[in-house]
Amino acid sequence: MGTFTEQSPEIAPPRARLTSRAARWATRRVGRGRTVKEIAAELGCNWHTVMREVRRWGTALLAAARPSAIAPSYTCSS
Repeated sequence: MGTFTEQSPEIAPPRARLTSRAARWATRRVGRGRTVKEIAAELGCNWHTVMREVRRWGTALLAAARPSAIAPSYTCSS
């Protein structure tokens, strides 16, 4: 009996250990105060796996939330 591995970028990036959905879920939970260790235990993986995804997704969320990326700030002088 053999095994196989299927890859689908719609579900997870290449070489990822968590699906994109699980990675986003973990990032939101850590952002709301849960520890990476707690999330890793809940998902049945190690701390490094969760932390890698929290960094990746967290960086993207922070970049998207930068005020300069949303709209320019204008000031009026009197």
